[in-house]
Amino acid sequence: MLLEDFIDNSGMKKKLFAQMVGISRTCLWKILQGRSRPSLKTAQKIDELTDGKVSVKELIYGKIAKKKEEAARL
Repeated sequence: MLLEDFIDNSGMKKKLFAQMVGISRTCLWKILQGRSRPSLKTAQKIDELTDGKVSVKELIYGKIAKKKEEAARL
């Protein structure tokens, strides 16, 4: 699941999510826009807060990891 989809579906404000992760709203915005990748520590915190629905692998490697995971399921 994409991070933005998770945040939208949860009904949580992006500002609150960023605070829970321990990053600024600007940093979260850059991650959501694909302008930057989160640090490993931040990716792990997001994975933890989303109960694994947004994986570390997807956050670090992006769409490539998502495609490989889907192909492995087939």
